Amino acid sequence: MSQKKPSFSLIGPGRAGLAVTRRLLEAGYTLRSVIGRSTASLERARSFLGMVAPATSDLHAAQGSPIILLAVSDTDLHPVSCQLHQLGITGENSLLIHFSGLHTADWILDGAPSGCKALSLHPLMTFPTPEAGYQGLQGAPVAVEGSDEALLLQGEALAKELGGTPFRIETEAKVLYHASAVMACNYAVTLAGTSRNLMATCGMDRKQAWELLLPLMERTWENLKTMAPEEALTGPIARNDVTTIQHHLEHLTDPFKSLYRKLGQATLDLVPNVSKELRRILAEETEATSEKSQGEKRHRT
Repeated sequence: MSQKKPSFSLIGPGRAGLAVTRRLLEAGYTLRSVIGRSTASLERARSFLGMVAPATSDLHAAQGSPIILLAVSDTDLHPVSCQLHQLGITGENSLLIHFSGLHTADWILDGAPSGCKALSLHPLMTFPTPEAGYQGLQGAPVAVEGSDEALLLQGEALAKELGGTPFRIETEAKVLYHASAVMACNYAVTLAGTSRNLMATCGMDRKQAWELLLPLMERTWENLKTMAPEEALTGPIARNDVTTIQHHLEHLTDPFKSLYRKLGQATLDLVPNVSKELRRILAEETEATSEKSQGEKRHRT
């Protein structure tokens, strides 16, 4: 006879919270309450989850829940957890789970009663909508972080029940881990937008520019599925083409020029045997800026 799974409450019925909650419901967990700030968010929760559990803005609705999911923003995470502790909603057997890639599990234990525990589960994916998040959890990597082995094992089991593939992240590595994820996901979008804007200066509108660049970007990501970044890299830096880089820099203006140069400098780390001339060309502006800064300091003194 299988052991009955504990009940839980959700605080923060946003895209990630709703996706995770539906997965847990399908895994056999019982939802006790959904707590959100707005009527609209609670209505969306009712619709998406097909729920009969109470939906409210009152944190006390989480009272008695063995597991409390804190699916709120990084900014709200600490204040909301402190409220739970101050109101006596958490107890010695409570397990709080948050989904922040930035903060550690213990971030939500400030002022917690003795015996209250915390886990951090961070699906390494995007949640554009609750439905897309729910589907995307299947097979997604999930970072698990906690203070002891028993918690980590529990976190890994929960990650699997979400449909994910768990991996452990050290507590002291959380911030750099999250910065890496932001660069890979958010800044990839920034680079796409900047490339589109540059293409749009070539006598076309942004819509056409994006349509032209998208197949190139898709092909690049397809290559990255089967190759390491060093192997997937093509273009002038990969072939040590100093002349092409020089032409680009002569015609570009800021903000495109400075970003192009910084990205080029970062790209050098992926290429063996880069020529000194190429390094010099990409570093010229950095050196000039440094000299200008030093000159300004001397002038002020």
